[in-house]
Amino acid sequence: MQFKDKVIIVTGGAQGIGRCIVEEFRKEGALVCVIDKQEGNHYVSDLSHKDVIEEFCQWVIAEHMQLKTQFS
Repeated sequence: MQFKDKVIIVTGGAQGIGRCIVEEFRKEGALVCVIDKQEGNHYVSDLSHKDVIEEFCQWVIAEHMQLKTQFS
């Protein structure tokens, strides 16, 4: 599957299976946006709050102006 220059959201992508998924999308050329409650080089927040999800989505749109696939 071709993901070059496509914006992908991965929730829980800071470690474990989520991190492996992030790495695979990046190998395919995707622009991966990660949100996780664990500290790291990604958007850090708790997805259990609706306002956090809305804020994160607004950030993704502002940064990349497109969204093609969401994976959770």
